[in-house]
Amino acid sequence: MRLITITPEEIILTNRIQNDCPYWRLLEHILQADIEPPPLIVFPAYYGKRRVFVVLDGNHRACKCAQHHKTIKAWVMRVDSDRDEILQLELEGRLPPFPHRDFLAEEKSLRELKQEAMQAAKRINCTIKQVLRLLDEADKE
Repeated sequence: MRLITITPEEIILTNRIQNDCPYWRLLEHILQADIEPPPLIVFPAYYGKRRVFVVLDGNHRACKCAQHHKTIKAWVMRVDSDRDEILQLELEGRLPPFPHRDFLAEEKSLRELKQEAMQAAKRINCTIKQVLRLLDEADKE
C-alpha cells in the first residue's frame, strides 16, 4: 500500500455520515487542535471516465477534513494488498483498527470487500460536498 494525498472530489463515500456521533465530535477537536487525523484506506476505481478513490475506512475523517479544508491522506490498496499490510500498519500505529475484520480474518477476499464497497457507494450516492451542504443546513435549523 502507498500513502497519498487526495482531494474531496476524488473520494467516493461508502457510509452515511452522522454528525451526532461521538467520533464526529472527536474529529472536530482533533482538527481544531491542528492534529492530523489517521489516513483513510481506499482503493482506486473509475466512475465513468473519472478516476476516484472508494473509501474502505474513513468516511467521517474524509468529510471532516474537507469541512476544515485540511489535507486528506489515504493508504491506497493495490490489487495484491493483503491483510498483513493492514495489520502491520495497525501495529505500527499508522492507522486505526480496520473495521473490516472479516477481511483481516481471511473470511472475505479483497475482491468481495471492494464489491461491497462499490454497492454501498451506489446506495449512498452522495458526495462529500453534498454531505457538507446537508450538515450545514441541519446546523442552521
